[in-house]
Amino acid sequence: MTPPPGLKVDDPHLVYQALFTKSTSTYFTVILVYVDDMVLAGNDITEIVQVKRIGIHLNQRKYALSLLEDSRSLVSKPAKVPFDPITKLQLNHDKPLSDGSSYRRLVGRLIYLTISRLNLTYAVHQFSFFMDASTDIHHKAALKVLHYIKTSPTHGLFFPSNIEHKLYGFSDSDWACCLDSHKSITSFCVFLGSSLISWKSKKQNTVSRLSSEAEYRALGSLICELQWL
Repeated sequence: MTPPPGLKVDDPHLVYQALFTKSTSTYFTVILVYVDDMVLAGNDITEIVQVKRIGIHLNQRKYALSLLEDSRSLVSKPAKVPFDPITKLQLNHDKPLSDGSSYRRLVGRLIYLTISRLNLTYAVHQFSFFMDASTDIHHKAALKVLHYIKTSPTHGLFFPSNIEHKLYGFSDSDWACCLDSHKSITSFCVFLGSSLISWKSKKQNTVSRLSSEAEYRALGSLICELQWL
């Protein structure tokens, strides 16, 4: 979580930044984040109201930088996109990795990063198909995502205080993109006003003969999500 302007982290050496403070000669304000709850307190009601008007920006900057450091990607050349659309991954297309645990660990950490980064969901979803049969091609494609993350480690979600209470949904599909099963990928995202609140990328259960059929299946998944919300 990024602290509002003027607020500082109480202890910059904390692994998980959860306590933010702001103080002057006349007032003291504090925000404490615990799991999925937040406490805002202070001795000046005007300052507390002002903090509420700012909104919330959620990101995983520290986790992203830790991931880049552990994979030795901090000095790598940045990438403009997380996944090359021309690249088509498939099973048994190359020699299997001698040690697939490194690939599984990398993909697992990338999955956790999709909590706040919609733009990584499609790519990471592709990589998860090859957990048990990863090759050098799969590993290089996953590393490219790290090069993309390097361009914007603070990318995340912003929730303004004056949000519009209206749902907007968008869906799309990648027709027959899986070279092994010829199944399509459903993708959708839902906004509450201007704030992104739900998204998904998932392989469809059946093979669609036409691209329009795949599009309708994606739209159906989006409608179910909207009804649930």
